[in-house]
Amino acid sequence: MLGQTSNVCQCTPTAEVCDGKDNDCDGIVDDEPAVDQACVSRNGTGQVCVAGMCVCGLTCGGTCVDPKTNTSNCGACGNVCATNASCTAGQCACPANQLPCNGACVNEATDTNNCGGCGKACSTNPDATAATCVAGSCGNICTSGYADCDGNVANGCEAQILGTDATNCGACGRSCGGQTCQGGLCSPVTLASGLSDPGGIAVDATSVYWTDSGNSTVMKVALAGGSPVTLASDQDYPSGIAVDATSVYWTDYSNSRVMKVALTGGSPVTLASGMSNPCGIAVDATSVYWMNMGNGTVMTVALAGGSPVTLASGLSNLNTHTNFNDIAVDATSVYWTNMGNDTDGTVMKVALAGGSPVTLASGLSNPSGIAVDATSVYWTNATANGTVMKVALAGGSPVTLASDQDYPSGIAVDATSVYYWVNNGAVMKVALAGGSPVTLASGLSNPSGIAVDATSVYWTNVGAGGMNSKVMKVAK
Repeated sequence: MLGQTSNVCQCTPTAEVCDGKDNDCDGIVDDEPAVDQACVSRNGTGQVCVAGMCVCGLTCGGTCVDPKTNTSNCGACGNVCATNASCTAGQCACPANQLPCNGACVNEATDTNNCGGCGKACSTNPDATAATCVAGSCGNICTSGYADCDGNVANGCEAQILGTDATNCGACGRSCGGQTCQGGLCSPVTLASGLSDPGGIAVDATSVYWTDSGNSTVMKVALAGGSPVTLASDQDYPSGIAVDATSVYWTDYSNSRVMKVALTGGSPVTLASGMSNPCGIAVDATSVYWMNMGNGTVMTVALAGGSPVTLASGLSNLNTHTNFNDIAVDATSVYWTNMGNDTDGTVMKVALAGGSPVTLASGLSNPSGIAVDATSVYWTNATANGTVMKVALAGGSPVTLASDQDYPSGIAVDATSVYYWVNNGAVMKVALAGGSPVTLASGLSNPSGIAVDATSVYWTNVGAGGMNSKVMKVAK
C-alpha cells in the first residue's frame, strides 16, 4: 500500500450503461435500476442488464417482457394482474382502498356488486329506485315519498312517509301523537277555539298560554286541550307573553303596563306602569324584559316589580309586534330586532346590566321575531322572498338557514330545529344548520305567535275578521 497516495485513480462520472464498469463513480458496477432502464432504452421492452450485457429478462409467448412491471406477465409468464392493478417488482397490486375480485380491482366500501366482500352484490329492493353501498353496507335509494325507516335494507323503503303512516309522517320516526297523517302531514290539533284575536303564545310543562287583544284577556288551556281558563281580563290590548315556574307575564300595550298573574290566575300585578307602548316580553330567573315602541327603549324590572331600569335607549324603528316576541334573553344579554328602513335592519344585544348596545347583524330587510340558544341568535327577514337566519352570540357573518320563504315570521328553537310560520298559511321548520324547510302544517288562515316544547309546535291562528280564532298545535 506504500505510495498509493501518489497513484489515486481518477474517475469522471457518466451515466450507467450496462458495460461492467462503474460509470457514475459511486463504487458500484452497473447500478440497478439505472442499467436496466438503459437496456430498455437501447434494446427495447424486457431488456435487463446481466454481467455487463443487455439480455431479455423473460420471454413469454415469443415476446421479451419485463416481469417486474408487465401486468400480463407479472413475476412469471401468464400471471395476469386484475383490471386496474399495477405490477411492481414482480408483484400485482390494486390501487389504495381496492382489492382484487374476480379479475378486477374493486372498492368493497362503495361497489354495489362487491359490497363488504368479493361477490356480495346489493339488490334493488321494494320501493327503491337503486341500491347503494356505503362503508361496505348495502342501502337503498328510495322512491319519492318512501323511506327505509326500520333499517332493514332487505325489505326496501317500507315506509310511505308522504302517505298516511302516522308513526313516520313526513319523515322517519315523526309520530303524529295520536292524530292522523295525510300526505305526510300530521293533522293539527285545535286546543281552544271561538277566540277573538289571540296573539302572543307561551308554553310550559302543563299548559299553553296566550294573550287575546280582541277580548282583552290572558288565557291558558291544558296541553291536550279542554276548557280554556281566563287568567286575567279587562286588559287593554295585551300582546307579548312569557311564563316561568310561578307566573305568566305580558305587556299591556295600550295601558302601557307590564303585568303578571299567578299560573292559576288571581289578581293581576302591575310590575311597571307609565311605559310607552310596551311590546314583546322575556323573562329569566330574576327579571322581566321588554321593549317600548313609543320611546325606543329596552327595559327591565325585577320579577316582584319595583323601579324599571333602562338597558338601552335612543333606538329607532324597534320591530315591536303585538302577536309574537321580538325580544329574547339568555344568561348574559338581552337581544332584539330593529326593523330599520327597507334594508338597514339590525339584530342587537345589550348586557343584562345595560351599557352600550352591540350590533350583531346589519343590512337586514325587516328582521322579525327573535330566539336564542347556547350558540346563536335566530330571526326571520319578513319579506316576499324572506329568509330565516342566525348569527353567533358574539356576532360575525350571518348564516341563511332557509330562503325564498313567504314573509316568514315568529320564531322558536329547540335542540335540532328552528320553527316559524309563513304568510301563505303554513307552519315550517328547518334544521339549526340550515337545509330544506319542512312543512309541519298548511292550509291555515292566519298563523301568529309560535312556541315549542319537547313534542309539539304551538301557535295562535286568527280567523277571518277575528272570528273563530284558535290555539293549535302539531307534532314536531
